[in-house]
Amino acid sequence: MTDSLNIIIGGVQGYVGRELLRLVLQHPYLHLTGILARKSQQELHQELPSIANLKIPVLATEDMLKPNVVCDVLLLATPTESSMEWVNLFKECSFKIIDLSGAFR
Repeated sequence: MTDSLNIIIGGVQGYVGRELLRLVLQHPYLHLTGILARKSQQELHQELPSIANLKIPVLATEDMLKPNVVCDVLLLATPTESSMEWVNLFKECSFKIIDLSGAFR
């Protein structure tokens, strides 16, 4: 495999989200292109200063619906309610969604 996948992670504030972030950053074929959050970039950087050093954009829900979003896979490490909302909102988008909550078991 020589092509990398563009990844966006939703839910980096939680334990699973932080582990996903760590794994994606270490993986040779995954490229983190954004973080999906309900908080602003400034709020998220204050809560998790290590993210500010990465220079990765924090995206709002409406940013994900734009045609120029660079995403092959959206990884969700969010509470069940958020996952259900976001999967339903993004189901028509071109990227794949992997949900780690209990929403779609």
